[in-house]
Amino acid sequence: MNLGTETMSNAKSRNTLTVLFGFGGSGGKTIASLAELLTTDPNAAEFARERIHVVLCDTDEGDLRKNREAIRRAFADRCPGLEMQVENFSLSTNVDAFSDLVEARMGDGAISSIDGRTRIRDAWWFDDEGVPFSAERLPLPPNAGAGQCALVSHFLSWDKLEEFPRVLDRINEHALNKRH
Repeated sequence: MNLGTETMSNAKSRNTLTVLFGFGGSGGKTIASLAELLTTDPNAAEFARERIHVVLCDTDEGDLRKNREAIRRAFADRCPGLEMQVENFSLSTNVDAFSDLVEARMGDGAISSIDGRTRIRDAWWFDDEGVPFSAERLPLPPNAGAGQCALVSHFLSWDKLEEFPRVLDRINEHALNKRH
């Protein structure tokens, strides 16, 4: 199968980098399927190695590992010696109890009005006593996946928002190092 590699090797785009984001388990599976497709053509696999960087973003750390491994395996099985750069961005790292995190972020005085992150606090659910909704009855910890409560995923995304530029900085640094 020829995936149009004559376009992929266009000299004008040699310094470009494509960043693919896979959000959640289905996003990771989609990119793993794309990796399988790319590795059916050695030229496309080389293009992916040179110019594609993947960021898998999920609360489910098991899915992050599984999808990263599926991408690695697609390259190892079909194009030994090549690999696509994959960065895992876990939204649930260091979050053992969601209710504790909510209390730390939403409790009295936890968020100042000058930090620019008050919108979610203003829109969050609080009971009559001012206690924030914290999904206390989740059957599993957040790192087992937020599919058990989508609101958890939204909250964890908001909470990790300040860390995301560092992920992009690592991608940029990696791309710059590859050029030199």
